Amino acid sequence: MRGSAVVRACAKINLFLEVGERKTDGYHDIVTVMQSVGLCDTVSLTAESSAAASVSIECDDDSVPCGKENTAFRAAAEFMKATGVPLSVGISIKKTIPSQAGLGGGSADAAAVLSALNRMSGDLLSETELSEAAANVGSDVPFCLRGGTRLCTGRGEILSDPLSVPRFHVVIIKPRAGVSTKAAYSLIDSLPPGRKKRKPSGMLSSLAKGNTDRIPGLLYNIFQKVVTDGKDDIATAISLLRETCGCSLLSGSGSSVFGLTADRETAVAAAERAAGVFGEKSVFLTETTDSSIYYQE
Repeated sequence: MRGSAVVRACAKINLFLEVGERKTDGYHDIVTVMQSVGLCDTVSLTAESSAAASVSIECDDDSVPCGKENTAFRAAAEFMKATGVPLSVGISIKKTIPSQAGLGGGSADAAAVLSALNRMSGDLLSETELSEAAANVGSDVPFCLRGGTRLCTGRGEILSDPLSVPRFHVVIIKPRAGVSTKAAYSLIDSLPPGRKKRKPSGMLSSLAKGNTDRIPGLLYNIFQKVVTDGKDDIATAISLLRETCGCSLLSGSGSSVFGLTADRETAVAAAERAAGVFGEKSVFLTETTDSSIYYQE
């Protein structure tokens, strides 16, 4: 086997996110509606058969680790484990999706690696086997492998069939403040036991019926209730996008905040105002999309 590929790996936002109690295995069951957006990293791969397995990674963002802790590295290793085929894999990542932002950048890169290696190998793994490999790498990786709009349950790795993609322009702000995922879940665990959990029925019904106008009013993320205390940048981003786009929501456990609007002029104006507050490099203007992986042929 010998091949190469260049893949655009798209970010995700959460239109709805509720978290259950912590289980004995340390994980939490979640219920979330994930949505792919056009903001993407570019992942370039080369792979060839080798007597011994090896993976090398380079990235243009110095803050991204390039060893075994990188999800793209783990994805390549998982592919070789699942197929039993040793490869020499080279991965180059050009980052655009901000890291540790709740946008699934690392998961998207991992999904791109799995998809590309399977494609180059002539689909050694079935769709089910590829999804299982993705789940072994990370909870969001199965979604990033498929993309679009989907209800995700379990740890996030159990996907519904594709839902109707709502067409929105999306303004994303990545505040300077960071949010530790582990700390965010600890805050969830500190909420009163037995609290009433929100259900995504309204969001799912609106998606099924194509009622796009209702979706901004149905956005929900339990993390937004617990991580904004003491995070003035996040609170400012939430307020700014609510004023300019008419809605706003934290994505994942943060710290990125997004706003939706069907009107491009509104989105452009919102992005310009946000750039004046947070700086141009912290603001991203994109749109919803029906996939999370695009090959550059």
